[in-house]
This record gives sequence, structure tokens and C-alpha cells, in this order.
Amino acid sequence: MLGAAAPVPLAKPVLTSDSAVARTCLVDAATASKDARVIDLRPRDQYAAFHIPGADNQPMTALMNQGSKKAVVYDGGKLPQDAQLLCERLARYGLTQFQVIDGGLASWSQLHAPARAAEVSRLSDADVSSALLANEGQVLALSAEFNPVLKSIQSQARKPGKRLIVLASSPALLPQIQKQLSRKPGGRTALYWIGDAGRLQSLISTHIAQDQKRLEGPGHSNTCSSL
Repeated sequence: MLGAAAPVPLAKPVLTSDSAVARTCLVDAATASKDARVIDLRPRDQYAAFHIPGADNQPMTALMNQGSKKAVVYDGGKLPQDAQLLCERLARYGLTQFQVIDGGLASWSQLHAPARAAEVSRLSDADVSSALLANEGQVLALSAEFNPVLKSIQSQARKPGKRLIVLASSPALLPQIQKQLSRKPGGRTALYWIGDAGRLQSLISTHIAQDQKRLEGPGHSNTCSSL
């Protein structure tokens, strides 16, 4: 039986996204023009496995030759910060006519291809810690064992957002997860992670420690001249 999780100190967030860029760049999967050219930026093997019908597969560098042509793009990112950072990258390339699907293929599949939603809506270990520490959107724990972990990182009320993070302790709970993987136009995108509470606590602690190390800047060592 799990005991109460020790409180985890929250590192000061690193703000990297430009909200003004995101407002003009992000587009909901439901409102993207059906006539728009769609470009999939993921690796070729991921594109071959499943993609938005009609989407071209190109690397980011190929977009630099597109000039002022309009297009809707997506990559493998699922979190709000992923879409915002992609918007920033496009802006740095001068690709101001491009729009990014907020939530990427996960968001699109939950609207148009629910049978494929589970395979593209699962969060990696790195993504789940980022999603929870962003303190945005809703969290649905399908197992009570996650409650102490969630309590340890809730320093304030979660901000509204268009993501629902579902936490499950076993693949046996996939039918319950599947019920969350559908959305209406303008609704939230559901993302899920499967694992135990101990693993989740470890991922969150590691993420916070790495963020804190970056905030503190270069280290110093009396025995190593490179630090």
C-alpha cells in the first residue's frame, strides 16, 4: 500500500513561448480549413503508420522553401507548449502563413478517427511530467494511488486549458481511457499515461531537479575545470 508522497518543491517555470505568436498561429483541428494544404513534420515511419489523409510528409527544413504559401502543419507534439514552440520555430523561419494544429494528430484523431486515437494520444514518461507540472487543464486519475502524487505538486489551483490528462495504473483500464478519447469541436483533447504512482513520482522529481539545475546555470567543481 502506498504511503503519502513527500511534498515535491516546484521549480520556477521557464517561460519560452510567445503567446502573441501562438494566438495567430494555433488552429483547432475542427476549424482548420478542409481545403488547406496539410504537412506532417514527423519522421517517415510515424507518418507511414498513421497520418491525416492527404497530408504531405516533409521535414521542417523543407518548409523554408515554401515562401508565403499557406499550409497547416503538425508534428508529434501533444502538449500546449509543444504547439507553441513549433509556432515560434515557424516564425523564426519567416513562415507566418503557416498554422499549427493544437494537439497535433492526437487532437485530430479524437475528432475524425477515434479508432486510432489510443495509439497517438498516449503520453511518454517525459511528456506526462511536463503536462502535470504545467498546472494547466484537468487531470483524471483512474486509480486512487495517484492522489498523493497529485497532491504533492498542487501548490495552487490548476488553470483552465484544452487538455485532459488521464492517469491509469494498468493497461486493463484502456476501455475507460478510450471513453475519454473523443472530443467535440472546440472541446478538450484527452491524453493518457499508464504506469504506477511510484514511477510517476520519480518522473516528476527528476523533471523538477533538471529544471532547477538549468535555472541555477553552469555548475562549479573544485576537481573539474570544465565546471
